[in-house]
Amino acid sequence: VCGGITLYVGFRIVRELSGSRAAELLYLVAELLFLPVYCYALFIYGESIGTCSVLCAIWCYLMANRPEGKVWQKGLLWSAVALFMGLAYATRNVLLVVWIAMVIMQILVLLRSKKWQGLPALCVVLAVMLLGKTTLCHMAEGQLDREYGSGAPYVLWVAMGMQENPDALKGPGTYNDYNLDTYLQAGYDSIEAAEVAKGDIRQCLAKWQEDPVAAVTFLKEKLLIQWIEPTYCSFNQTRYQYRPQGWVEDLYTGQANERALAFLNRFQGMVYLAVFGYYLRILLGKLKGVQVLPGIIFLGGFFITILWEAKSRYVFPYIVMILPSAACSMEYYGRLLAGGIGRIAGGIVSSRERKQKQKEIGKEGRGFTMDEYMQFSAKTKNEAITKACIELGVSSDQLDIQVVSEGSSGFFGIGSKPAIIKARKVYDNSEEKEIEKIVDS
Repeated sequence: VCGGITLYVGFRIVRELSGSRAAELLYLVAELLFLPVYCYALFIYGESIGTCSVLCAIWCYLMANRPEGKVWQKGLLWSAVALFMGLAYATRNVLLVVWIAMVIMQILVLLRSKKWQGLPALCVVLAVMLLGKTTLCHMAEGQLDREYGSGAPYVLWVAMGMQENPDALKGPGTYNDYNLDTYLQAGYDSIEAAEVAKGDIRQCLAKWQEDPVAAVTFLKEKLLIQWIEPTYCSFNQTRYQYRPQGWVEDLYTGQANERALAFLNRFQGMVYLAVFGYYLRILLGKLKGVQVLPGIIFLGGFFITILWEAKSRYVFPYIVMILPSAACSMEYYGRLLAGGIGRIAGGIVSSRERKQKQKEIGKEGRGFTMDEYMQFSAKTKNEAITKACIELGVSSDQLDIQVVSEGSSGFFGIGSKPAIIKARKVYDNSEEKEIEKIVDS
């Protein structure tokens, strides 16, 4: 259900951003081919629900920022933004980045058009998000019959994301049980655990200050682990299944897995190339207003992956959110390319026409005159030329011939096409011919 809603809402976002049918089609194809969307439907941890909810919130936000619309309609749309953002934040805390991006977008709108109504609406959205999270925690406490408290502080994940992992295969900043161990050692005391994490962060920053090269290397490897992994952890997180069918096992461990990885690598490269083109359009001033919102969200997700625990699963929602803009970018550059090819082809045709005109003018200047073209058709080009010679009563060297179609014999006569030419007489009225006529007479 979430996958289907995500597909539809992304389609509607493309319509809001571009309005191009070609861009809509490109998005539908890209989303349908994005395999992690299907894999995460099996992962009950918030990816599908959170991504679907935040995409719905973005769609409602774009419609709420249309220049037209009545006050009550905009009120309903902002209410929908609050509802969907509350659900998204309840399932995935890091999706708070989207709300921050909306605030930045509204500030830009305020500076450009003096419209301030969106900022109070976003304050209400934040209140709904926090209230929803608190309500969910109280519901959990009622089910567990114990106090939930404030839980493990988020700074534990930041501290873990700045540490080397003893398991070299996992890479820097990846999960190493630091957050759980520190919270347990603090006796489930959130404040004490947060102080320990802050101390470890200060120690790590001091170490990086002494060796900036090591810091750059660490961050580079951490980012590559997350952003260049084409499955976005979807295979790894859903690999344990109860009695999977044969084709499922092949997809996760067999030859189909190798083919899927190869395809997703190419797919990822195409998406990143389109995203680069999208940011290029922003820098060139081709995109304005709410069209830049997905770009702000994507940048926010990038910075979150620098700070947070390293895991490509956290990148997945931002890829889904940027796909509509990537599709619009592909359509835009495809249109530019097609227009460029058309102009080149048109220039070649125009050049040929100019040369033909110059040739005719040159012939007339040298004492040649010509009739209008007549069209002739036959089974072959030579037969068509012979037919023209007979009908016009001249030899082939006295004809100006243009081949319209070479013709085709088809397959055993089926689908055959006649050869078609255009021909006209060329009269030689040169001075030498006139002298010869006078002498003969």
